[in-house]
Amino acid sequence: MLMHILDCQRYVYANVVIVYDEVKFAEKRQKGIDVLLNPNIVIEVLPESTAVYDLTEKFECYKTIPDVPQHVVVDYERVSVDTSTRTPEDDWLLKSAKDKSRTIPIGQCMIALADIYNKGTLVKPGIQP
Repeated sequence: MLMHILDCQRYVYANVVIVYDEVKFAEKRQKGIDVLLNPNIVIEVLPESTAVYDLTEKFECYKTIPDVPQHVVVDYERVSVDTSTRTPEDDWLLKSAKDKSRTIPIGQCMIALADIYNKGTLVKPGIQP
């Protein structure tokens, strides 16, 4: 989903976006693509090729959106999910899960890592799904 992050003056793509209320799009499309204005939870699948950008610059931009209380990063090379949750003090609390038997909170739902990695094939040889 293409999003416009006003404070960063950037258009960015996220793999999955959850919107709590009515979806709001910019009046003007970007190269024929709808632009989401009101994301609440952003979920990124992290390939090695964009990992540094996704975890630094892009995440810094997401943190400028006041209505985004959670950012989730799913590693596609190994079982690993990091959730960053905004605190009332506007800090970010990071929690990591690396065991398929664990569940993690995403918004108001508890999601099992086994469900996230259910039918996927991990990329790096020798790493067990």
